[in-house]
Amino acid sequence: MSIIQVPRQNLIRCLTAANTLKSTYDAVLLKVSNNKLAIATPALNSWLWQEIDLAIKNPGLLPDTKEITRTAPLKSLLSIAKTGQTDLLQMDFSSPNATRITAGAKYSLSARGYSAEHFPQKETKAETLCSIETRKLAQAISKIHFTPDNQRAFSTLWRLKIDPEESKITITYTNGYLMFHIQETAEIHTDAPVEIILDTDCAPAIRHTLQQCQLEQSPKIHISVAPDKETKQAIVFRSDSKLLYSVTANTAFPDLDHYIDRYSADAEIQTRLTMDKADLEAIIKRVLVTEAPHMSIKLDPPDTLIITAKNRDIGDLTLQDYSAFVKGKPLTIGLNPHFLLYGARQIDAAKVTIDFINQNSPFRIKDANVLFVAMPMAVTYEAQEKANPEQEENTGYASEHCEVPKEYCEAV
Repeated sequence: MSIIQVPRQNLIRCLTAANTLKSTYDAVLLKVSNNKLAIATPALNSWLWQEIDLAIKNPGLLPDTKEITRTAPLKSLLSIAKTGQTDLLQMDFSSPNATRITAGAKYSLSARGYSAEHFPQKETKAETLCSIETRKLAQAISKIHFTPDNQRAFSTLWRLKIDPEESKITITYTNGYLMFHIQETAEIHTDAPVEIILDTDCAPAIRHTLQQCQLEQSPKIHISVAPDKETKQAIVFRSDSKLLYSVTANTAFPDLDHYIDRYSADAEIQTRLTMDKADLEAIIKRVLVTEAPHMSIKLDPPDTLIITAKNRDIGDLTLQDYSAFVKGKPLTIGLNPHFLLYGARQIDAAKVTIDFINQNSPFRIKDANVLFVAMPMAVTYEAQEKANPEQEENTGYASEHCEVPKEYCEAV
C-alpha cells in the first residue's frame, strides 16, 4: 500500500496557486518523497513547484525509501479538496492507473497520460540575484491591477526594479491606457541593482505564490536568474516550500520614466478633487451597474461634483455629491469608471485625491507609494445636446472612442 495524508487547507492553497497559471495541461504532477508531497505545474512561459509537509508517516508508505510519481487532473483535484469535510485528505496511490482520495466522501481520479518528463523538477541551475522581504514584495505586486485582454492596447509587460542602496522595490505596469507605478521600502540583500521585465500573463501566479508564502510565514523570497532555451533567461522566485520559474520577456520595456517624472510633479495640475474613498467607490459602483462604457465628471469649485452616465438600453444616471472638495479650475472630463476604481483602491488613506490637467490629458491618483495615471475618454454629452436639443434621446451617448495623445503612444 502507498497511502499518505495531506493537510487539506494546505493542498487547497497549493492547487489554487497552480490554477492561476495559464497551462496547456489540465494536470499536475504529484511526487511523494522524504515525507513531502510535491506539486509541479507546467505552463506556457512558467512553471510552479510547491511542497507540502505530510501530516504523519503512514505505515503504508515509507517516505525515506520509497518515491511515488503520479499525474492528476488539476481542476478535479482542487474541487475535491474544496468540498472535503475533513482536515486531512487521504490519497491512495496503490493503483497505477488511478489515485483514490478520501475526504469525507471517496473519489477516484484517473492518472493523466503525461510522462513525468513533461513536468518541471525542483532542481534548476540558477544564480541568486537578491533576497527580499516576502511581505513587502507581495504588498507591492498586490497593488497592481493587471487588466484583462479586452482592456489592453497591446500585449503588456511589467517591470520589477530592486535598488539596494535605497532599499526600495519599484514595479511599473502599463496597458496603453493606464499606468501603475508602485514603490515599497524593503529589506534587500544584494550588491547590485536588479531589473526584471516579465510578461503580464505570469503576474497572477507570482502574486498568488507570494501570498501563499506569506501565509506559510516564509520571511524572505529569493530571486534568481536561470538559463532558458527560448529567451536565454528566466527568473526563479524561491521560498522554503515553493519555486516559481518564469521566462523573462524578450522585448524592451516602454520608456516611461519621462512620464513618471512628469506626473509625479504638480506643475501642470489645474484641478484637484478630494473626497472620501468610500464615497467615491460607492458612486462608481452605481455607475458600473448601468454598464455605461464611460462617465462624465463635472467639477465646479469649491464642492460640486456631478457624474453622468448614459446607457442606450437602461437610460441616464446623474449623481451629485456636495461633500467633495474641488480646488482649481472648473472641468468636465470623461473617464472610464473601471480605471478610476482601479486607482482609488490602491490608496490606503481614507481620502483620495484625483488630479487633472485638462479634459484631454491623463488624470492621476497619487500618494507616497503609488502613482496611477489613466487616459480620459471622449465626452460628447453637452455638445450634442446643445446642438440637437430636440433629439436628445438619440444623441446623448458618449463616444466609445478613446483619444490617446500621440506622444504617449510613441513612448509606450
